[in-house]
Amino acid sequence: MQWNDFNKFPWSIPLGSVLRIPIRLHVTFFILWIAQTLGSIYYGTWYVILSLIVMGPLLLLTIVVHELGHCLAARSIGGTAESILLWPLGGLAYIGYNTTYSKAIWVAAAGPLTHIPMVAIWVALLFPAYHASTGSWHITLHQPPVDQSHFGHALIVVAILLNITLFAFNILVPAYPLDGGRILANTLMAMGASMRMTAIATVAIATPVAVGLFVFGIVVFQMVTILVAVFILYSTFQLFMAIRHDKLSEHPLFASVSAGGAGSAAGVDGGSPANATRAATTDWSSPGSQASKSGTAAGFGTPGYPGPSSGMVTGRQPGSAYYVGNAV
Repeated sequence: MQWNDFNKFPWSIPLGSVLRIPIRLHVTFFILWIAQTLGSIYYGTWYVILSLIVMGPLLLLTIVVHELGHCLAARSIGGTAESILLWPLGGLAYIGYNTTYSKAIWVAAAGPLTHIPMVAIWVALLFPAYHASTGSWHITLHQPPVDQSHFGHALIVVAILLNITLFAFNILVPAYPLDGGRILANTLMAMGASMRMTAIATVAIATPVAVGLFVFGIVVFQMVTILVAVFILYSTFQLFMAIRHDKLSEHPLFASVSAGGAGSAAGVDGGSPANATRAATTDWSSPGSQASKSGTAAGFGTPGYPGPSSGMVTGRQPGSAYYVGNAV
């Protein structure tokens, strides 16, 4: 299959392109959107409208900007950005590059860093909205009543909190396959750790984090958080099986650096960019399996407003590492 033949991407619809990067939306996103909206009916009509906007267009816009951060960072180091796929737990940015540990860290961090200017924009909008809602210019992030007279104010506060949460979750949680997990892994290898030691450390950290998220999600009844925890556990299990079968050089976590560096992608076979599309069927439980997937996701939220997530996946092309990227 040709990489630009998006008709081959099942269950997704085209949304156009930004900066020559095609964007598609997986239809399962609508399931989450509808479920979250239905869950807000109890709180009233304006809360339903707020949920429709936050979990729909606002979330998608935030994820796209996050993924564009990864894409533009990859381009800035001579890599390529092929596409972005939006799905229920965030986004996948399909990017390719062949680089050093420090630059791989930059690519992983670039997505979360986009939330800083997004917060700045929303804060600038908060001043007039807060004044119109309260008559005061002394703004706070306290969420006002969700009603007709305070709706704009409430929407902007939620947008700010959403971006702050996604930034913190993706940067500060060192669990693979979140951006923080990738940053941790590349930092360890830059300090001289072997692929095996880095992988063991990553599994040891990500597993309790995922279990904690799973328990938290159950306690606060946040389905998105539970799904993200399961996604982290699944990805961590794949990494564990790569350790067990001595296949780390083929795992996407270690395919983002040039063959000249320690812990590089040496030994990763070549292939067409279509390899990235096989991510979902990669099975590390089999010694002979080939990995082309790694993802980042982040899920967190306040009652009724589970936050979005972001992801990073990897495929390969001759001479480079192929990443399918993160988002909140």
